[in-house]
Amino acid sequence: MLQETGLFPPRGASLPKLILLVEDDPTNAELFTHILSEETPYYVYWVSNGRAALHFTQHVKPQLFLLDYSLPDTNGIRLYDRLHARKELEAVPALILGASLKGVEDDIKRRGLLAVEKPFDLDEFLSTLESVFASSSEKRRW
Repeated sequence: MLQETGLFPPRGASLPKLILLVEDDPTNAELFTHILSEETPYYVYWVSNGRAALHFTQHVKPQLFLLDYSLPDTNGIRLYDRLHARKELEAVPALILGASLKGVEDDIKRRGLLAVEKPFDLDEFLSTLESVFASSSEKRRW
């Protein structure tokens, strides 16, 4: 019955990708949510800190983490480590966002993450996002 209302995709159809955006600045969160909603087929769920991200992922498994580096209760790399320490989330890719990522490039590379510095070029951001999803689906095939 719910299927007919359009709330769920038809039987056999794949579920849309869900991105968990962890961003403490509401203006930036609104910008990312708008861009992702308008330019991609992905759904976005926004939380403003690491604690909320950890709580959300107890109930829902997103297909991508979009993590701001500077959060009020942690940083994006530490949050990535905590999320990926959980067996059910270890294969979920992540993209680190930050106004200045100088000094943490090695930490980002060591984890095999991609990063986008703010402000960013829209086409470059969307291309990086697609690269993360493509890389993630290649890993799942093996």
